[in-house]
Amino acid sequence: GYEAFPIRDASVPPWQEVGLYHRETGTLVVPEAVGTASYFCAPGEPLGVHPMLRPFPPRDALKGFAPERVLVGHGAGVTDDATEALGDALDGARRNLPAAYGRAFRELLS
Repeated sequence: GYEAFPIRDASVPPWQEVGLYHRETGTLVVPEAVGTASYFCAPGEPLGVHPMLRPFPPRDALKGFAPERVLVGHGAGVTDDATEALGDALDGARRNLPAAYGRAFRELLS
């Protein structure tokens, strides 16, 4: 029941990624582009865009989904307000970039 779709296919930065979506269950699987691990998220974000993709988030690939849950490769999945979390992650990727990078840098030093 899952449909595969391209998330990113680019040489700069080098990145090829495919996601999966199950319409009946509303399950979106995104292995790399978004995650819940602390180094993906700015403070207050339940879901964040991968640090390398924050300057150019995969909006076109992911904006059309209204998932019930988002399963990710880095961190726990998002099961509450998943559509809102995904939209906020994509919309705030650039705006929250300094806070996300700052958090990741502080965690690296600690």
